[in-house]
Amino acid sequence: MSRFGYVLALDLHDTRAVLVGGGPEAVNRLEALLVAGATVDVITPRAADDLRHAIDEAGDRATLHVRDYAPGDLADARIAIATREDSGTDVEAFWAESRARHVLTSVLDDLPHTDFAQPALVRRGDLRIAISTGGTAPALARRYREDLEDHYGPEHAALVQAAAEARDRAGRRPVSFAEWAGRWSCAVWDLHGLARRIREDDRAGVVDHLVATLLPDPPIDMPIDGQVDGQVGVQPRPAPPRPRPTKAESDGSADEHPTILLDEDAA
Repeated sequence: MSRFGYVLALDLHDTRAVLVGGGPEAVNRLEALLVAGATVDVITPRAADDLRHAIDEAGDRATLHVRDYAPGDLADARIAIATREDSGTDVEAFWAESRARHVLTSVLDDLPHTDFAQPALVRRGDLRIAISTGGTAPALARRYREDLEDHYGPEHAALVQAAAEARDRAGRRPVSFAEWAGRWSCAVWDLHGLARRIREDDRAGVVDHLVATLLPDPPIDMPIDGQVDGQVGVQPRPAPPRPRPTKAESDGSADEHPTILLDEDAA
């Protein structure tokens, strides 16, 4: 069983993050923390040029401290990451302080000193597809990410925005939560057909389709009018939810639909 089996998306807006390290791994993690909304203190005696550039680009949201980590650096931090790119990093002291201050912590390539594995991510605007192997195969997770990047282009970012606009236009749901969820499932069932329409500059049509499916007039259980292979047609309703998994499915021995969670840097 994976140590990192419970996957979360953290809200780091207006929180302090501490990043210890000065090389390319630190650059990657700095970018991820900034995208998540954190303000980052970077601690390293030797910052690579790319890291200095990223810190400069971040303005007042990132600060460089040219020295090794020292106890007390994690005060008021919400999350802390050490990349182990600096030979002088005292990992034991770093970990001990994180325990004392209750700070979520990741030390790269050091599972005993890690609370979480950082997924490999496909980012398309507000869309995040996270791929995780629970820290066991980071290279494979990255390869999955590269494959998914080929299948989910920038039009999927616009599709998420179109769905948000449709939700706003639809307003407060007029039916039960279960029925509302079912209508949404119908509305977005042809995922790649909707993305194709976005690519073809029919964003407004996508929003209209979503709203019409959410608020049918008359309000009946209706099929979706959509495009299939370039033709207008009626799409089937989604299949009912799968039953509770069997023990074999739960332990992975009979899983026909593996969860895609892209991981990594487990640290």
